Amino acid sequence: MGIIFSRKIGQKLKRVENRLLNLLQKDVRTRLLYFFWTLVQQSENPTGNVVKLANYLTHEDIARLTGTSRQTVTTLINQFADEGLLDVDRKAITIRDVKQLQKLAKVG
Repeated sequence: MGIIFSRKIGQKLKRVENRLLNLLQKDVRTRLLYFFWTLVQQSENPTGNVVKLANYLTHEDIARLTGTSRQTVTTLINQFADEGLLDVDRKAITIRDVKQLQKLAKVG
């Protein structure tokens, strides 16, 4: 029981550290891409190159989580859609190219 608790605390601490490092070291576009990448990683079925996630966040919520403005988030999401990377609507976030997202988010 103690090991499980310690592991969960460690994971939370690591996520907070990653968020802080992202805010300090990455530009807005990369931070937003990394945010979508973390959503893919947390999804129940991240296999395949296309992933559809339930959307429970507004652009304002995403802006707060990534340290940007709502207008910037909206502009970048529209750019990502034009590039064929992802689509965001009220009900779902569809990542059309997971491999490209990973590459652009500068992950592993």
